[in-house]
Amino acid sequence: MVVACTVVALFVCATAVFAALFLLFRGGGSDDTSARQHLKPIPIDKQACPYVKNMHKAAYIFELVNPTLFGSSDVTAPPGHPAPSISDLTDPKLWPATKSRVDFGIVVLDHTIEAASRHLPKPVQQQLAVTHEQLHLGRIALQRSKSSLDLWTGSAGDINSRGQDAFGNASDLIGMACGVHVGV
Repeated sequence: MVVACTVVALFVCATAVFAALFLLFRGGGSDDTSARQHLKPIPIDKQACPYVKNMHKAAYIFELVNPTLFGSSDVTAPPGHPAPSISDLTDPKLWPATKSRVDFGIVVLDHTIEAASRHLPKPVQQQLAVTHEQLHLGRIALQRSKSSLDLWTGSAGDINSRGQDAFGNASDLIGMACGVHVGV
């Protein structure tokens, strides 16, 4: 009986964390106006556009593999690939694989940010530097975590929020100069 109550309590906590994160990131793409003050686009050299498009693709991958972000914008799983689900967060047996997928998404996004940054104006570089730092801190928190609840009851929520805001600011500054928003 005690074990069953503990399992139910953990499930309820994990579901509550997931729901809070979903609400936090719902509409969190570059068109969201509720969470932060949007910035006006600045001129972007067209030679930076391949790097901007790569960051856009990497942001898509990051959202796709991250069960706390999946569904927070218009991102959907490609045909033949399962979408992340709540069980990725609540089932301890699935956590190592989920953690590995999220880590992969962080690495891909971080590498594209590093490659793009030097091709972009200083104000964008400053926002991407914050995002880079937050991705690094998030990766450390992810590696230390034993479960999704362990991850999100620590500092990861603040890290994710700061990183997402900075990435959104970079996306605002770039605007549609390259035909895509950096964020998804």
